[in-house]
Amino acid sequence: MYNITRINRIQDKEWLSTDWLKENVINKIKEYIKYCPIIDNVLGNRIALFNNDGKMQVKIPNYFDEEIRNNIWELCSKWIPDELPQKEDIYYWYNSLWNECKNLDLKRLTKKIEELGNKAVLDVELQIGITSEEWLSEYYELIKNDKEIAEGISFGHYTVLPNQKGLFKKSTELFVDTDIDKEYKEILNLLGEDCSEYLLDKNIKISNFIKFEKVNNEDLIAKIEKKLKYEGDESKINVYSHILVLYDEEHKDYKKQNKIIEFADKIFKGLLHDEQCVKSISIELLENSIKYIATHIADTISKEQNISDFTNNFEFENNNEALKWLSSFIDYLVNNDFEILLNKSTRPILPNQNGFFMKKDDLLLDDGDIDDDLKDIAKEVGYDIRNEILDKMIFLNLPKNRERHAKDLADIIVKFVKANSSKGINQTEEIKSIFKKILFWINENMESAKKILPEICEHKYWLYNDEEISLNMKKAEEYDNLREKYDNLLEKYNVQNTQSFEKTIQFKQAGNLDDILKESITEDVLIQSGIDSNEALQIAMDNSFFADNFVHLSESNSMKFEKVNEILERSKNNVIDYLANKKKKEYDLSSILKIDKTIYMIKKNGEEIYIIIRPSDYGQVILYYDSEKDVLDYERDWELWVEDGINCPQKITFGKMLKLTGINKIPLSKVR
Repeated sequence: MYNITRINRIQDKEWLSTDWLKENVINKIKEYIKYCPIIDNVLGNRIALFNNDGKMQVKIPNYFDEEIRNNIWELCSKWIPDELPQKEDIYYWYNSLWNECKNLDLKRLTKKIEELGNKAVLDVELQIGITSEEWLSEYYELIKNDKEIAEGISFGHYTVLPNQKGLFKKSTELFVDTDIDKEYKEILNLLGEDCSEYLLDKNIKISNFIKFEKVNNEDLIAKIEKKLKYEGDESKINVYSHILVLYDEEHKDYKKQNKIIEFADKIFKGLLHDEQCVKSISIELLENSIKYIATHIADTISKEQNISDFTNNFEFENNNEALKWLSSFIDYLVNNDFEILLNKSTRPILPNQNGFFMKKDDLLLDDGDIDDDLKDIAKEVGYDIRNEILDKMIFLNLPKNRERHAKDLADIIVKFVKANSSKGINQTEEIKSIFKKILFWINENMESAKKILPEICEHKYWLYNDEEISLNMKKAEEYDNLREKYDNLLEKYNVQNTQSFEKTIQFKQAGNLDDILKESITEDVLIQSGIDSNEALQIAMDNSFFADNFVHLSESNSMKFEKVNEILERSKNNVIDYLANKKKKEYDLSSILKIDKTIYMIKKNGEEIYIIIRPSDYGQVILYYDSEKDVLDYERDWELWVEDGINCPQKITFGKMLKLTGINKIPLSKVR
């Protein structure tokens, strides 16, 4: 810098005998040098005190206390180094007669911060290596030494305190954030109140010369509860979906909350965020959120109107899977005192047996003994009982007088039969068809029919018209003639029963009677038996089981096994893929070994086992291969797996075999 001390010493010169002369000389000197580069700034550049517009462009720290004056310089050197003199020069400038140079006191510094408006601007202007939070913390530490400035900030006269959005605010506009969870800030923001506007920046260190009111989680929760009372549904669903996933240490395993989250994830994909742990939770808010989301789920289900649309629109595999899920949700509502949701007349969710959603008060229970064929008959005669009874997969505890029984169908069926039995040959084809179904059902369910339709059972002729009676009489006559011939044949060949007769009589045209009674080997039988080639079929025909039960009629074209092999291959692949699934951890298929066409060796829980894989497309599996029987008789563990191309593969256990086949007696005379 130019020697500022010379200017300071002018006042001591004796030849400046008068104050007037001294002042004029000093002013002349100031006027002369103010546009000259007389100051070396912190960056090492020389700048003039004033720019061409006469505006001072140099900041000289000004404070009576030298330490604070130096601290002002230190603080500002990190912000406006190009406007400051070298540190060693500030003493001379402060002690000069050049009063307008002393332009950087704490008040002006505070005003300059106010002009910035926010931390972002300060961050841009600060030197590399220091953040706005660090710089402001130093500033607050500095100004506490100046009572006037400190009180001014404390009383809200200056806007130099950043909120949590980085904007500078007055102290009277801010509160201290006492470890508030960010989740509650986000929820309050959804309700239209951005608390970051009035919360002090948590990264700023402020000395205790400012007294702030404190805000905590409970304060925000109270605000949320109050605002929710006046919010619309669209806002509430967003807020409650955020609250629903919050938990604290005490409620992290709250089953009521966890279960509704599972239901909501299925119905509202992407609505819920991941679960978040907070320091404290409002039980009232949590319970309200559970209730609101449960109601919203029920209302959303109801919009589908029936189980088929519900299945399709929410990606269930089939109606049974959808009903199973819905049954679980209804159980949840009942067990958690939300049963009122089952009786909303405008938004019902209980499916009747035709699949349509109805409210609880309009539904009755099926006692479980009403035959489906009888329900079909009742529907055809004008009473569709399925419209008023709850689907069997849904359980509700209703009083006994809310049950429907098979006898409840009797009156309308009897009334229909009586009204139409007298029409004789004038009966429509529709009436004839219904009568035949009633007659067939009675014959197939005679014991139940006598209890449910005793009057019709006593007057079965009501179900016949004259034409049918005549036809049946003709058939009866033919049957009597045939019976007479049959008895004559038994007498002629001296046989006592039908079994002996079948072994004795040979029919020239049709072949042996045994062959007439046997089944032809169809594609279905091949699939059920796992026979995949002509060679395998010829071997099978040598087996006593096939010889006794099937006849192989040669065809003009050789039997095609393409479909058989396709289904066998599909079944094998689907079962193996199913067992290889990560969820089936007990199965290890890394070294699968094929033993025979349907037999494989794998590992289960580290031990080798055999599995037999068969398709179940046609409702049964025929086990006749000796290799399969050997596996089933082997001491090593085995499993029989079946697959139909639609449902998941299924393991057939020994117990299930007994139930499916009806076997209840196993002879042990040959077991040793």
